[in-house]
Amino acid sequence: MKVASAYRFDPSPLPERKRRFIHCDREGGGDRLYRDYFAPEPVCGPHLFRRRFRTRRELLLRIVNVLEIDHFFQQRPDAVGRFGFSPIQKYTAALRQLAYGTSADCCDEYLRIGESTVLSCLKKFCKAGEPTIILEAIASQDLWIWHAFFGVAGSNNDINVLNQSTLFNDVLLGNESAVHFVANNFHHTRGYYLTDGIYPNWSVFVKSFTYSGDKKKRRFKLMLEAARKDVERAFGVLQARWDIIKGGIAADWDGDADGGESSSVPQTEFNTRAPSDFAAFMARSSSMKDTRLHARLRDDLVEHIWARFGPIEP
Repeated sequence: MKVASAYRFDPSPLPERKRRFIHCDREGGGDRLYRDYFAPEPVCGPHLFRRRFRTRRELLLRIVNVLEIDHFFQQRPDAVGRFGFSPIQKYTAALRQLAYGTSADCCDEYLRIGESTVLSCLKKFCKAGEPTIILEAIASQDLWIWHAFFGVAGSNNDINVLNQSTLFNDVLLGNESAVHFVANNFHHTRGYYLTDGIYPNWSVFVKSFTYSGDKKKRRFKLMLEAARKDVERAFGVLQARWDIIKGGIAADWDGDADGGESSSVPQTEFNTRAPSDFAAFMARSSSMKDTRLHARLRDDLVEHIWARFGPIEP
């Protein structure tokens, strides 16, 4: 039995498919963003600005001014004289993804920026700031971060980052703030930082005990570890405000977003000159790293806390 085929070949060429064009009104998106947040009398006040952008307007504008050094973030006319997206639009597109962890196409409705351009904004912004870093921070009980140092990832650990940090520059140069306190009837003349066990036994660090059956040391260990949770709380707030910290950027960014040259953001220059009084510099360094002063400070704090708070209640 023969079955006739229902398919008939059509030799005529397929119709040409044109690229789809959507007029997104990028000028309107830029004007709306300006009126809402950057006008002299914006629709959204400072409180809403800080909540949406995670920073103050003055600081954000300084960041945008630095980004404009990069050719990508400059607002330039195209071949027909129509201006592209403003630097603030591009920065906002990158920030919304970093702060909220949203997808790229979520910026289309408000900023009027397409998905591919939004991804380019994010990639360019992160390349300007070197996104893969290690953060060393000092935070107080009110979650104020008093010091922050960003080091490159790789072989860095807490000690390597500490050696590169500028935390103790003022101490070594003799410009540290005067700190005086009495513990266990002994007068101390330098402040200290609460750290974990990996840090060295310097006179500026106070560490806990691994384990001890002594009641005084147990009381000291309990209070020190409770105070050290301030840093963990500070990082918890950072993760809550910047959703990208928890998950990272799930993308493969080999090279620039547009395949062009790398960012032209200037590099930071460091002062490598030796201090004028090198002998005094070495004396301050030796005092800061004195293990005997470290032990004396911790023992005095153990006795001071025991005298003030007493044993741990059962």
